[in-house]
Amino acid sequence: MCGIIVFAVLAFLGFASPLGASETLDAKPYWVYFHDKGYRSSSAISDALNNPKNILSSRSISRRLKLAPVNTITESDLPVNPDYVTQISKSSGKPLRHISRWLNAVSFELSETEVSLISEFAFVEKVEPVRSFLRQDRDIIVHEEHQIDPYIPRSDPDLDYGTSLRQNAFINAPELHDRGYLGRGVMVGVCDAGFDNLDHNCFAEIDIVDSWDFVNDDDEVGDEDDMGDGNHGTKILSIIGGYQEGRLIGIAPEASYVLAKTENTEREVEVEEDHWVAAVEWMDSLGVDIVTSSLSYSDWYEYEDMDGNTAVTTVVADRASEVGIVIVNAMGNTGRGDYPETKMGAPADGDYVISVGATNRDSSRASFSSHGPTWDERIKPDLMSYGVSVKFASSRNNQDYAAGAGTSFSTPAIAGLCALLIQANPYLSPVTLLDALKESANNAEEPDTLMGWGIPDGLAVFETFNQPEIEIEINMRGGWTTISHNLSNEVDFDFVEVFEAIVEREHLLLVKDQHGSFYAPGEEFNNLAFWNSNEGYQVHLTDDDALVLEGERSNYRDPIQLAEGWNLTAYKPSFTLPVESACRSLTDIDALVIAKDHRGRFYLPSFNFSNMDELRPGRGYHIKLNEPASLIYPRERVGLDNTPVFTQHDPVHLPVVESGSNSMSLLIQGDKSVQDGDEVGCYNSEGVLIGSGVFVNGLCGIALWGNKEDFFPQVSVFRATPSGYFRLNPEIQFVSGSTDFIPDSYSVIEVSLPVVGAALDQSSFSITTSPNPFNESCVITYLNSDDTPIQIDVYDILGRNMQSTVLSKHPVNGIFRISASKWAAGDYFVRVKNGRMIRNITIHHIR
Repeated sequence: MCGIIVFAVLAFLGFASPLGASETLDAKPYWVYFHDKGYRSSSAISDALNNPKNILSSRSISRRLKLAPVNTITESDLPVNPDYVTQISKSSGKPLRHISRWLNAVSFELSETEVSLISEFAFVEKVEPVRSFLRQDRDIIVHEEHQIDPYIPRSDPDLDYGTSLRQNAFINAPELHDRGYLGRGVMVGVCDAGFDNLDHNCFAEIDIVDSWDFVNDDDEVGDEDDMGDGNHGTKILSIIGGYQEGRLIGIAPEASYVLAKTENTEREVEVEEDHWVAAVEWMDSLGVDIVTSSLSYSDWYEYEDMDGNTAVTTVVADRASEVGIVIVNAMGNTGRGDYPETKMGAPADGDYVISVGATNRDSSRASFSSHGPTWDERIKPDLMSYGVSVKFASSRNNQDYAAGAGTSFSTPAIAGLCALLIQANPYLSPVTLLDALKESANNAEEPDTLMGWGIPDGLAVFETFNQPEIEIEINMRGGWTTISHNLSNEVDFDFVEVFEAIVEREHLLLVKDQHGSFYAPGEEFNNLAFWNSNEGYQVHLTDDDALVLEGERSNYRDPIQLAEGWNLTAYKPSFTLPVESACRSLTDIDALVIAKDHRGRFYLPSFNFSNMDELRPGRGYHIKLNEPASLIYPRERVGLDNTPVFTQHDPVHLPVVESGSNSMSLLIQGDKSVQDGDEVGCYNSEGVLIGSGVFVNGLCGIALWGNKEDFFPQVSVFRATPSGYFRLNPEIQFVSGSTDFIPDSYSVIEVSLPVVGAALDQSSFSITTSPNPFNESCVITYLNSDDTPIQIDVYDILGRNMQSTVLSKHPVNGIFRISASKWAAGDYFVRVKNGRMIRNITIHHIR
């Protein structure tokens, strides 16, 4: 579609096409600005504007209409007066370079004498140089595919991204891809240095609507025998629009693309801004929705000019935004320079331009990324994205890929994300979209001039504008469970109605909140108000069951205000997170004392310890603070720091004590005498097991269940041996926290095990059982060479002593029968001990 308005005007005037260099040695490119468009009355201007199809394409008009009621078709869209252009051309005898409707200006190669002459025309407002700069390398690092950093996401996407997953996952693009949004119906303009190797495999399905080389005045944007090569543009296009499953998937592979070569890559040639201006106005006439540009004009501008209103490219970029085009521009790669070289170049300083910086893989700012503020002290950059080891199509052949670093590679990712969001919401204006992207980003609470608002979350923006009714299921086990929901705060759930079906099944005993209010259907009592979506609730069931709720998904990034002391808090994201990541907004300000789940497993940040499973939707969590603070859940998939600090499995020998409504948290630190796999049992004053755990890396976290007692539980360590478990009584030293058993408190202790040698010789004391499983009874057979009495105890899974016997006189080989005719079916734990050793075995009773 090269019959565009700019070139149609040129043909009408009979001028030569734009040239990339002057034939006159002393001539330089200049802008010639006009006072008006040549209309003699306001009514003539109105008549012209009332027929927009004469000056704009239908797609361009449609894009502007989505911004209604704002009138975006103005006098600036009318063509430059052809008579003015004719007089300038005849006076100078030079060919026209470019026409700008929005600037009401034209560019020519002029000598100083010609500039003086032209300045005297009455219709000429001013004559200024076309700004330019000497190109600097933007690709900080480039290497081949075997060095590209692999990235494994937290959840499996529907597409096979290969090693391009990280750059997609950084901005949550796979979540939108999984929902069917890949940019279809959105037109993206790419301004760059040219586009070679468009036969690459990743471009097999790409939709290229049109292309133009503004440097050499032809429709070939690849490499030819003219000025500039196009490998950089190829890289940019593949990042946003490439598609080859298993190798590379661009952010918006189903969008349509318009390609403009606006830069001469030869180092000795200055790059002129009028190429970029002409390209953007051409793209507007075609109706593009987004322009991504990795150019940065700064060499001929001072820092003082970065005020959003001075640089020509900035003025045009802001005008493009006003007519509905999303302009996404790189900040530049001068962040390692000296002030003020570290600042952004035009048009990244634009008021409505989405300026993009680059991050490292851990979400920190890449040191080369240019920064703000603008001269008038506005925050720039606006957003950040992954900018190191970014994968793209190689120019070497049609199969290979490479990777590089720079803000030019983080910019197309943000442009692609905009394409996905516009596909989902076609009437988003550039300003509305930018505001939503900023609000979703990970630095939104405290934007600064290095990171701006940070890395945007595509899913969060999508959910801001797309909130369909969804259904969630909250599964609950018999006993105590802590629950919450992640639906909108606007949804009011009545507890009686919500639990009606569960009450009919006679499974519900109690629901209670953190304030002491509760619903007890058996007592026909309820003083709970409507469900607070920011809070969790404890539910006590007689059997496993589930709740099904319907509503709109909440914005999981909304802050939850927590009080000093204990809070029972909702989990808002729709994905899982390690507690260390989920609570980072609290640990960053040292406000979090402890967090724990319904099983009593806990996170003690002051000791860098957690044995909690990943936090997940449907669960509520206990959080204790030393001061009021806001809990803000982080974005998903940013960086690699999303792995739990510590993982602890359940004990094998000891039973896991059934949870109640309150627990005490015990962290045990072991010295060198402790081995991984050693199990720990904690017993109350009656000898009942109230908590158990396993040492991993010298640490063991245990939830102690029961009522307050004025003593510390007895701690025993059990070590596996070939013939059973050996019980050791450690020496204990208190490190932090309570020295009594107090529910909702915590204690940290250090343990040291006694030196064991012959005591661990298991050949002198062993036990076996038969049959196992058993029905009415089973027989315990023991071998004992010790002359001390033997004590045999049997416990159920709650730690209750079911049978206890002491044998003061016994043979070396003995038999003891257990009768269980009146016991409930299930696991039981037998402990046999002599004066110095203990043997344990699990038996299973069936009825």
